[in-house]
Amino acid sequence: IEGEKIILKNKLTQNEVYMEIDSSIETKNINILDINVHLSVRMGSREMSLKDIYQFESGTIVMMRQHTDDLVELVANNKVIAKGEIVVDGDEMGIRIKELVK
Repeated sequence: IEGEKIILKNKLTQNEVYMEIDSSIETKNINILDINVHLSVRMGSREMSLKDIYQFESGTIVMMRQHTDDLVELVANNKVIAKGEIVVDGDEMGIRIKELVK
């Protein structure tokens, strides 16, 4: 809900929580499928010491623990939802979904 903070007290029952939320906001007809979700692609990860990170400069290459044929992860709101392969179309990049993650 844009611009509003809803603070839930941990001693409320589930029905009381719903009533408190309903009474504090204006009810709107919202189709859940119209909600925007931030997507990102994660190609790998690794741990490095702060000492090594501090020495980064333009042109530094940080190698991941992934191989070129490993699938990348499609992430929605910090949750992996699919895995796929990188595709290049001209000067743009995308991901071809190979498997959905449940």
